[in-house]
Amino acid sequence: MNESYWSEVIAGIPRVQILVLSHIYPGSVWRIEFDQATVYGSVQDAFSMAKRHSNWGAFQAVTPAQPSDPTHPCRIVYALKPSHPSRRKYENRLEMKRLLGPHAHLVRLAARWTKRRFLTELTLAQEDIIGVDLALTPGAFWRSVRTGDRTWTPRVQSLF
Repeated sequence: MNESYWSEVIAGIPRVQILVLSHIYPGSVWRIEFDQATVYGSVQDAFSMAKRHSNWGAFQAVTPAQPSDPTHPCRIVYALKPSHPSRRKYENRLEMKRLLGPHAHLVRLAARWTKRRFLTELTLAQEDIIGVDLALTPGAFWRSVRTGDRTWTPRVQSLF
């Protein structure tokens, strides 16, 4: 790794401290925090992944991994924080699938198809399901699946 990369990535953190951690303990597992993700692995691997995932944000801290941290002996493990757009999209889709029950395949279709194709191939029965279960129009449903915006409210189930 070149020296300029280290000085850019870890501005505000003593560069020597990070280099010492990565060279003295090359096989140890660390918790490397970024704005939008946490990486469990070696320092070099974490910064290598951070180059490819520019939406992780700025580097925050390096701490030793805790026994409760999810680690793997051969792989780098990372977890997206709740504020990350990809995680919000994923959680939004899971919630929609749960609410749609046997019609959860509509979420998959909306994620894969263009808006035009989704709206033209949707049947009236499927439109009614989306409208009743999520209180959304088909266009708003497609947009919510694709962007992760939670602009919908689930139907209220009566207990009696």
